[in-house]
Amino acid sequence: MPEKSFSKQKLDLLCRRSFLGSSGLGILGLSFPQCLSAAATAGKNVKAKNVLVIYEQGGLSHMDTWDPKPEAISEYRSPFKPISTNVPGMQFTELLSKTAKIANKLTVVRSMHHTRGGADAHPNGTQYALSGSHPANAAISMPDIGSIVSHLLGSGCKYLPPYIMVPGNHEQAAETRVGFLPASTKVFKTGGKDLSDPAWKIDSLLPRIENQGERLSSR
Repeated sequence: MPEKSFSKQKLDLLCRRSFLGSSGLGILGLSFPQCLSAAATAGKNVKAKNVLVIYEQGGLSHMDTWDPKPEAISEYRSPFKPISTNVPGMQFTELLSKTAKIANKLTVVRSMHHTRGGADAHPNGTQYALSGSHPANAAISMPDIGSIVSHLLGSGCKYLPPYIMVPGNHEQAAETRVGFLPASTKVFKTGGKDLSDPAWKIDSLLPRIENQGERLSSR
C-alpha cells in the first residue's frame, strides 16, 4: 500500500474515533460545524438539515405547557394562566411566554394519545411515539423515526452515524426499533450517565490498548 494512501486512511480513522469519542458537547456543538465546513470545501453544496429530538418521558406536563385547556374543569386544566400566542386561537401557559412569540414556527400536536395502561404503559407509549404504531396491534415490528430517516437520507457527515441517541441507556432507548429496515439504520447509543463529566467517553469507540501498534501496522 502506498505510504500516502496509508497516511490518509490512518488520519481518517483517527479523526473518526476522535470525533465520535469526544464529549456530547463536542459532537453537537463544536466539531459538527467543522465537518460541514470540510464538506463544503470539497465542493458540495451543504445545508445543515438535522433533527434534534428531545424525548421527555415523564417530563413536562402538556397541560402546564402547550395545552392549558382553559375551558376544562379544574381537575383537567392547568393551574397556570393561559396566554395568547402569535397564532390566532392557540394558547400556551404563562410559563412559555417567549415560545408563544414564535408559535407560528412550531407544529403543536394535541391529539396524540394511547390507551395502553398498566406496567407496559410507558414502553408501549414510547414505541407509539417513536414509530407511530401500537406495538401490540402491529403484525410486524415497525421502525422508529430515526431509523426511517437514516434509511431514506443517510448522514450528511461521514464522521457521524445518521442516528445517535444520547445517552441511550434509559427506558425509551430500549424501545427503539429498526423493524424491517437494514441493521445499518439502527440507532447508535452513546451510553454513560453523567454526560457533563469532562472524562466522559464512548467506551465502544476507545481504541484497544493491546496490540495497537501491530493492528495499525497491519493496515
